[in-house]
Amino acid sequence: TVSTGGEWPGGEQADVGSVILFSIEDGLSDGIAPRLAAAGADQERIYAVQRVIEDGSTHASRMFSLVEHMDVLREALKELHDVQLLVMDPISAYLGDVNSHNEAEVRQVLEPLALLAEETDIAIVIICHLNKASNQQALYRIGASIAFAAVCRMVLGVMVDPSDEEKKRRLLLPIKQNIVKEGEGLGFRIEEAVLKQAIFKTGEEPPVIVWD
Repeated sequence: TVSTGGEWPGGEQADVGSVILFSIEDGLSDGIAPRLAAAGADQERIYAVQRVIEDGSTHASRMFSLVEHMDVLREALKELHDVQLLVMDPISAYLGDVNSHNEAEVRQVLEPLALLAEETDIAIVIICHLNKASNQQALYRIGASIAFAAVCRMVLGVMVDPSDEEKKRRLLLPIKQNIVKEGEGLGFRIEEAVLKQAIFKTGEEPPVIVWD
């Protein structure tokens, strides 16, 4: 939606721009690219980060770390000019040696990221998995420390719709909102895309999100 300046659920127009995507759990060719194609993205505007090249040599590369490589990220944002969105999935993979259970340590890493969002007017989305404390409120189940939710201006949760007997409908729900009034949630389903040409190694059509 950002890469094409398309419509958000509800009909508002997105500001067109580039997207920087950090994703360690999905492969580029068999995961990320097929889903972008199915969603109608302009892949020329999507920059997927895999490794950080050090000392100008492709033989000396490391995984991106928010502790060590914030300067590299700032330079990339300056070079690309039109970045509107940055996604880190999951955020825990990019914390370096930080103890994700220690609130103070997590804040020291995430607060510079929040400051970067404010300075550049870029939306930064960090993905967290829920912890296993099923008896707690959702806000306290985000990651290993409350700092993950505390630093963010807005927190959204995804869950299966308990009223859907087929368990195929998902809900995107507001958990915390600091910058706008609390809104309603959105419903969606994950469906198989039907593309005109088979370009994927898996032989299966990629999934797409269809909003209610």
